[in-house]
Amino acid sequence: MHKTMEEFIKEVDILVNEIQDELELTSKISIILNPILENPFLLTKEQLLVKKDGFTLNRVHIATDESFSIGVGIWDVGQTTPIHDHGTWGVIGIYRGIEKEESFSNIGIRKNGSTAIINPILNSSPCNVNNPAKLPSTTPIPPGNIETAPIMTETA
Repeated sequence: MHKTMEEFIKEVDILVNEIQDELELTSKISIILNPILENPFLLTKEQLLVKKDGFTLNRVHIATDESFSIGVGIWDVGQTTPIHDHGTWGVIGIYRGIEKEESFSNIGIRKNGSTAIINPILNSSPCNVNNPAKLPSTTPIPPGNIETAPIMTETA
């Protein structure tokens, strides 16, 4: 039997209140998130709605003390996000499909108060392809991570 979203929220709430280290926290949340992504009834029909004109972020839960929130990011095939950072810790779980994420590094200060100078990370693997059919489907996101995330395909 699969865990419900409500059970997951309670577990995350306990972890957030017990663990101060963000790396340890995201790692533990990732571990408990991965198994529930196999639950075909995890999300409601409303939480799975997608906008045809771009990325959709649907709210699932916001903690009463605002210490964490859970949202469902949804893309249609071929849609992308602008280059962005998360500004805080996070954990990404792929419920359906495959995500291709490209990471960047900040190589300078912001210009004109809004535009950051960024550069693709130059290493052997600048893109991360998250495919839950082949790999664990959760990824801890460190603060300050700069990325863009297009969806490559509708099904894994």
